[in-house]
Amino acid sequence: NGTVKDSSGTVKIYYKEGGTETQVSEIGSCTESQNWTHNISGETSGNNKTRTYTARDKYGRESSVTIKYNVDTIKPVFNSDYISISGETSAGSKTYNLNSYNSSDIWFTNSLFTVKGESSGGNKPVTEENNFTIQIKVGNEIVSTLQPGANNAFSGTLDVGTTEAEYSKGITLTATDEAGNISSPLNFTVNVDKDFPEITTKDLYTENPTEKPGAQALTDNFVNKDKIYFKYIVSDAVSGVSKIEVYKTAAMKDLIGSFTVTSPSKGNVEGIIEIDISNFESKEYDFYVKVTDKAGNTTSSDLVNFTFDKTAPTVTYSKPSENSNVNKTISIEGTISDLNPPADWKWALKVKKPGEISFTDITHSVSFDTSLPIGSFKISGIDTTQIGEGNAKFLVIAKDKAENTISEASGKTLTLNINQDSDRPEISLSTISTAGTTTLSSGTITGTI
Repeated sequence: NGTVKDSSGTVKIYYKEGGTETQVSEIGSCTESQNWTHNISGETSGNNKTRTYTARDKYGRESSVTIKYNVDTIKPVFNSDYISISGETSAGSKTYNLNSYNSSDIWFTNSLFTVKGESSGGNKPVTEENNFTIQIKVGNEIVSTLQPGANNAFSGTLDVGTTEAEYSKGITLTATDEAGNISSPLNFTVNVDKDFPEITTKDLYTENPTEKPGAQALTDNFVNKDKIYFKYIVSDAVSGVSKIEVYKTAAMKDLIGSFTVTSPSKGNVEGIIEIDISNFESKEYDFYVKVTDKAGNTTSSDLVNFTFDKTAPTVTYSKPSENSNVNKTISIEGTISDLNPPADWKWALKVKKPGEISFTDITHSVSFDTSLPIGSFKISGIDTTQIGEGNAKFLVIAKDKAENTISEASGKTLTLNINQDSDRPEISLSTISTAGTTTLSSGTITGTI
């Protein structure tokens, strides 16, 4: 469009393209400036076009104006092969190409992101010949406007500002060229979980609490079982708990039990992990639990300390000696050793009587001396007349802190020969014979005893 003025009155407007001249307007009276227009809709896109317009009056006099212009009716097009999203994950900073990016499989741990478009091998992140801008939205809010550089490359940083309730955010990129053409939106989603899992319950049991509901959580700190059971209740408010692991030490290198959640979702996860400790060394342990959510955030905590001890106390007998002859009432003395001896031993005494194959308890008038130094024992008042004549095996029974008890099968025994005649007085005659009749020459009989 433009204006035309001529004193002769009538003026016709032409434009010439190539060798063809075409009339586009006729102004009947233009002694004063009049507007003229030419509709060029439908013209093909292209840059650096040239067109000459000529105003000619009724006498053939004319004047011309030449314009240079660009026609752009093509929208910018994003090429996701060359556009990426970068953000922090539990494994560090990661960059994902949008062409293969799947938001359902990826969790970020920070709400700051970088969106970048880079050219490669002549390919551009945005197909557009003229100048354009890129607008970035988070949801419906415009957070950034970018001016691309050489080869249409661009880069922008944004904070999507997630919360526990709104952890998934949609990002939209649109490109607008200087002719006003707007691209189709490039949409993608980011999932952000900045929160850590929580551990509500973390108890150890020596019996499976599911099979034995009345089982008590470990508190006495001594264990002599082959298995231990870890009962847990854990939760995650965003991505959901994905794994529960139990480690032997705080270094969390020796994994001894775990559970993997097949389809993590936010909320509570509870269960029991069975741990085989039968081959563990006898000593004190401080297990650790580590809980990981789908985003890779972890929370760890130590469990109740306990001492693993499956070794029963060991007894050594000092008096009487092995295979001694005994009778009447006797005492048995010795020492006891154990990894975890109690302050107050609980004693018992058994005997396998001569000729019998099983042990029986000795309870009649037996006393255990508790005043001796730690590690020593003395059992008094053992009436051998109640046991019988012959070889008898005595077995001292004791229990340690871990409830390990000396057993009849493996406990050390003391064998004693019970002979009630073994210490009777011996008498002999010196001045008289016990064979036949002896005539005495004096009134004295002598002998030995």
